[in-house]
Amino acid sequence: MNTPNKRQDSANKQLERIDSLVREKRFNEAFASLKGISTEFCEQVSSKEAAYYHYLEGYILWELGDKKLAVNAARKALDMYLSLREFAGIAKAENLIGSLLIDLGNLTSAQEHLQQAIAGFKFAGDFPSAARALNQLAYLHYTKGEFSLATHFNKEARECADKANDHYYAIVLGGSLAAYQVFYGQWKLAMANLGPYLRETKKAKDFYNIVSGLVLSGVSKKLGGNSKSARADYIEAVRLAGQENLIGNLKIAYEYLAELSIAEGRFAEAEDYLKKALEIGERVSPYGTIMTQCWRLMGDLYNAKGEPSEALKAYETCESYLIKLPEELERGACFVGRGVAYANLKNWKDAKSAFDRAFEVFENCENDWELFKAVVTAVECGAYASKQMGTELLMGCEFFQKYEHPAWEERARKLLGGLEGAHDRLPLDAKKGNLEKQEIITALQETGNNVTLAAKKLGLLRSTLHYKIKRYKI
Repeated sequence: MNTPNKRQDSANKQLERIDSLVREKRFNEAFASLKGISTEFCEQVSSKEAAYYHYLEGYILWELGDKKLAVNAARKALDMYLSLREFAGIAKAENLIGSLLIDLGNLTSAQEHLQQAIAGFKFAGDFPSAARALNQLAYLHYTKGEFSLATHFNKEARECADKANDHYYAIVLGGSLAAYQVFYGQWKLAMANLGPYLRETKKAKDFYNIVSGLVLSGVSKKLGGNSKSARADYIEAVRLAGQENLIGNLKIAYEYLAELSIAEGRFAEAEDYLKKALEIGERVSPYGTIMTQCWRLMGDLYNAKGEPSEALKAYETCESYLIKLPEELERGACFVGRGVAYANLKNWKDAKSAFDRAFEVFENCENDWELFKAVVTAVECGAYASKQMGTELLMGCEFFQKYEHPAWEERARKLLGGLEGAHDRLPLDAKKGNLEKQEIITALQETGNNVTLAAKKLGLLRSTLHYKIKRYKI
C-alpha cells in the first residue's frame, strides 16, 4: 500500500512530466496525461500539487483554445495558492488569468491581474517571469491603441530580461516592439528590430516566433513598397505555420496575404485566403475575437470589388466581434471601410459620420499613420473636399515624408492641388488667417488651454489644432 509521501512523490513526478511536455509545446499529449491523473487532484481542497495541477490545466487549455475553461482552472489555482500563501504560485496564476482575460476581452480586469503578477514577480526577484508579464501588459495597451504605454512597458520588459540575463527573450521583445512600430507606420524602425529577431529565432528553431517575424517582415516590406518580397515572406510564414501546426499564426498569415492581394487587385486570390482564414477562426474560436481582422478585410475586399452593400454587411459582422474586445485600431479601420462603402453608395451623410468616428479613434490612439491615411481616403472618395481637409493633408504629407511612405505622400499632394506649398501660411488669405488665429486663442482661453476641449469647440481634430498652434506661433 502506498504511503502519503510515496503518493506525493508520484504526483510530483507526474506533474513534472506534464510540465516538460508543456515546455516542449506538446499540448495534446500534456492534456491527455493531465486527464489521466485528474482524480488524484480534483477532489483536493488545497495543496501545492493540486494548485499546480489546476495551473497546468489552465495553461494547457489556453494553448488548446478553450479560454473559458482555462480561466476557471486558473482561478482554482489562484484560490489554492492564496490559501497556501504561496507567493510565487500566486504571481504565476495572476499572470495566466490576466493573459486569458485579454483574449476574452476583459481588459480592465486583465490589467489588474497582470499588475499584481508583475509586482509579485519583482518582489520575488523573478525577472524572467516579470519580463513576460510586462510583455502581456504592453500587448494589452497596444490592443487599446495606447502606443506610448505599449512601448513603455515593452522597454520595462526588456530591462527585466536584461536583469535576468535572458538575452534571447530580450530579442523576442524586440520583435514585439517591431509589431507596435509596424502598426504605427514606422516600418524602417521595425525592420531594424526584425533583423536580429529573425536571426536569433531561426537559430533557436523557435517556429512560433519565426512565423510571427516573417509576417511582420512582410508587413514592413509592403509598407516600404516591396510587395514582391512581402509576398515571399507571407508564403514562407504559411508554409512554416502549416508544417508546425501553428494554427493561429497560419490564420494571420492568410489574412495578410489577402490584404496584399486586395491591394494588387487579385480579388479571387484574396477571397480564397480569407475563406481559409475564416475556416480556421470558426474551427478554433467561433465566438472569439480573432475573427475581427478577417471580417474587416472581407469588407475591404467587397469595397475594392465595387460591392458596397456587401462590404457594409461584412463590417457589421466585424463590429459584432469588436464588442467583445476593444481592438481600437481594427475599430478605426472598420469605420474607414464603412465610410468608403457609404461614399460608394452616395450616402454622404453616413460616409462623413463614419470617417469622423475613424478620425476620433485614431486620434485617441495617437496614431498619426492611420489618421492621415484615413484623411486621404476620406477626401479621395468624396466624403470631404480637399479644402475642408487642407491642413490635415499638409500634416499627412509631412508624416508620410518623415517615415518614408512615398505612395501615400504622392496621393496626399495630388489632393492638395492649389493648397500645395501652404505650410507657412495657413490659411492662404491673411485676413482669414488672423481671424482664425484669434478664434484659436479665444477657445484656448475659454477652456483653460485644454487643447482637446478647444479642438471640440472649434470643430477641429486635436492634431489639427496642435498644428495650427505651431504654425500661428500661439
